[in-house]
Amino acid sequence: MHIVLLLIFVCIIYIIAIMGGLALQFTGVEKIQAQFQALSAISSTGFTTKEAEAMVNHPRRRKIIMALMILGKAGLASVIATFALSLKKTNGTELAINLAIIAVSILLLHRIATYHRIAPRLRRRLGKMVRRMFHLDQVHMDEVLEQEGGYGVMRVLMGAECEATGKDLIHSGFSRNEIMVLCIERDQGNIPFPKADNHIRSGDRLICYGKMNNMRHFFYGENKK
Repeated sequence: MHIVLLLIFVCIIYIIAIMGGLALQFTGVEKIQAQFQALSAISSTGFTTKEAEAMVNHPRRRKIIMALMILGKAGLASVIATFALSLKKTNGTELAINLAIIAVSILLLHRIATYHRIAPRLRRRLGKMVRRMFHLDQVHMDEVLEQEGGYGVMRVLMGAECEATGKDLIHSGFSRNEIMVLCIERDQGNIPFPKADNHIRSGDRLICYGKMNNMRHFFYGENKK
């Protein structure tokens, strides 16, 4: 019974880690960095000063990290306690069998969760849950470079609510706002110098060049006159 509870707790922590990484991705963090930061918050290890600043200085990321820290502490405490109980009052043979069952079960769970036919569906479903929980459907921007004259480069995470999402570049409204899209970044691969018929999807990251004020107004839904 204790072994079953242990595996359930491990599954819950695994799912929380995936959801935390997705939540950070939706705020504009790179996929690998988001996964690392989610694991760091859950385990309270490997959280470097520079990367921690990028998390805590962003209000939504700070909220996500706080939730992961709280859930991580509770989850790890539960796992350790349940693991200790599963090994209590066992002889050498039973101890070896229990450890083997735990190791094999965790390995199988990991293989199932990372299987190429299951992992994308799992991430999509969890991604929808994360968007609802943290209200992450809107646009998020990182201002990469600002030049004299008010021009600059922005990296924009496209949310479902942005008016350009779901449209081709030519119909997105970028050109009339003097916004040039230099690259579309997505998990399936980047599209440098995208063409007019390239489709913008929710979750895409756009590298945009133009007047900073124009881009701020456009992506935050305020139409400039």
